[in-house]
Amino acid sequence: MDRLRNAWCPALWAVLVGSPLFCVSLSACLAVGALDARAPKAVEPALPAFDHSKATRLSAEKRRQYDLEFFNQLFVRHEGDTWARYRLFRSMADDGFEVAYLALKLLDIPRGATHFDQTAWHRLGQLIKTDDVSAKCFYGIYGQAFDHSAGDDKARRENIAAAAAQKHPGCLGAYGNYFEQTLEQELNQILEGAKLGDLLSQSKLVSIYMTGKGVPQDFGRAMCWSEIALRSNTDWARVERNSVLSQIHLQTFKGKKALVKTYNPETFCANPSEQ
Repeated sequence: MDRLRNAWCPALWAVLVGSPLFCVSLSACLAVGALDARAPKAVEPALPAFDHSKATRLSAEKRRQYDLEFFNQLFVRHEGDTWARYRLFRSMADDGFEVAYLALKLLDIPRGATHFDQTAWHRLGQLIKTDDVSAKCFYGIYGQAFDHSAGDDKARRENIAAAAAQKHPGCLGAYGNYFEQTLEQELNQILEGAKLGDLLSQSKLVSIYMTGKGVPQDFGRAMCWSEIALRSNTDWARVERNSVLSQIHLQTFKGKKALVKTYNPETFCANPSEQ
């Protein structure tokens, strides 16, 4: 509607000003503006009550799949098509993945803001008490956004530590953001999360090998991990891969192509491939 108004209203203004039709054209332009103002804005559809019977039928394999994709999408929640992300979480919730349902109640996914739903907040606490590792990691990493009760940073850190100890991919990747570690400890934990498919862990490995933080700088290994990160199908991973490619091209331009080794993503970039 904006493009329509911007295209033909100025033209009519220029042609008709001073003519008897001026008032007609002006009224038409204003009418378009009024229609635009009344145009419905995208809103989140009302969420139905969560179907707990579906949660009991959700297979462990499907739950792991949803959990991984859910946390990878939360990591890049302000990037790309946020309404598509909302629909994805809604689909997970409809299929019985309750943490996705609670996220829709507590986070405004399309607009990058937050809600505070007391019922959802209480239910998240119940899930944590049942040792739900997804609930622990979700609250640990993202609770600060919607926990307006006491701002209990200690509780969030405890939940991150507990989820990481249970080998939750998202909290393995996030652990180093909250706790002091040696470089070796951090690398081992990030590597474990990356192998499980965590996008944050994979992104950290790309950065580590690109910069040589605590390890020998290795553009080839950075490229390998950026290829693995592409499996998340996120804009974040695509941009990161292009950044690595730019650095590799720069190395080639400088005559250092031999220093860029090739690694196999299927072996988690363990050893250089034969050239």
